[in-house]
Amino acid sequence: MTNDPPELKELITRSQQELLSPYQFYALCREIRRKTNRQTLYFGEPRLQSIDIEEAIGIREFRLFLDDLSRYIRDLKSPDAKLTLYLSRKADCIQPKTHPERPIKIEVSLVGKGAIGKVARLRINDREDLALKVFFEPDFVWQHGPWAEIPIGIYLKSCKVTRNLAEFRFASQNWAVWEWIAPNAKPNDRTDGIAYEDFAQTEGLTPLNPLNYSNYNPYGIRLDPGGIQKNYFGRRAIDTYQSLLYYVRRLKKEGWSFLQLYLNWKTLNYSIERTIALLFPSFACYSYRIATSQGRTTPTPKKTLKKLKIENRSVNSESNDSKRIYQPPTRSPLTVRKTSVRVDRPHKRGRNLQDWRSKS
Repeated sequence: MTNDPPELKELITRSQQELLSPYQFYALCREIRRKTNRQTLYFGEPRLQSIDIEEAIGIREFRLFLDDLSRYIRDLKSPDAKLTLYLSRKADCIQPKTHPERPIKIEVSLVGKGAIGKVARLRINDREDLALKVFFEPDFVWQHGPWAEIPIGIYLKSCKVTRNLAEFRFASQNWAVWEWIAPNAKPNDRTDGIAYEDFAQTEGLTPLNPLNYSNYNPYGIRLDPGGIQKNYFGRRAIDTYQSLLYYVRRLKKEGWSFLQLYLNWKTLNYSIERTIALLFPSFACYSYRIATSQGRTTPTPKKTLKKLKIENRSVNSESNDSKRIYQPPTRSPLTVRKTSVRVDRPHKRGRNLQDWRSKS
């Protein structure tokens, strides 16, 4: 269990019941930060299948580690960087060689970069994979970025829309952790969830953009939610205006080098296909069938869809978790080792991974 403020837990509960717009979600979070005097908010309790974070190093330390790791990834210049980290809590500051717990091994591999941010694969203890998404402009509010993806992820997860869409895990204002989708994962093997297309049709949500081929695995599972939102009149005009503001902001911050990501034949081809798809929607569906080896996911039966919606709206996983009795562990410094380099230093907010290597 975490020490998150009650106001934040109420917001998460509300986000499970209705899809909040990025502007609503940001305004509510800003009010929570003002009331609680917190600079950073965290959404969802970090849970891993391979290890108990609370027992191993503590939830607070793991969140701070991801804060620093996200800053490190954001500043990386190499497009395929890799590093291995070991996290553990020292039992006694006076005896640094005493480590009763086995360190958590985290292999970090940068796998993608887009207009919104970077994506890294986190492999935990050689057994569990997670997708860490680091945002370039986390303070900018629009239909993409953390203020859009976090409420989308919470809402879709509570409704079990996971058949052909990655599942949200936990997040901060600067990063988000999602389910890692393997290249050989197939929607028809994920029978516990609802297909997004069926859910979007009943809830009046925007369709996914099938022309973003890099956002799908070979069998058509969407890797991130994109700009999902409620469909309303004038949405495209507002989205276009907000997108222009975002790109101008990045252009002022990074200079003309920012455009190198877009000045290529792949982007030009996508722009042409996207324009045609907006004029002729059937073209997008055809392109999607060509791009995926299995075509569209088999629709969820209406009876199953209705049953899952009723069950999931009545279940509040966050509220159930908050009732669990929590005994805070004894606070102790965090030991971080990068490959063969070992650092025995307390984990502090604002310290990046390069600073940790300064003492061996």
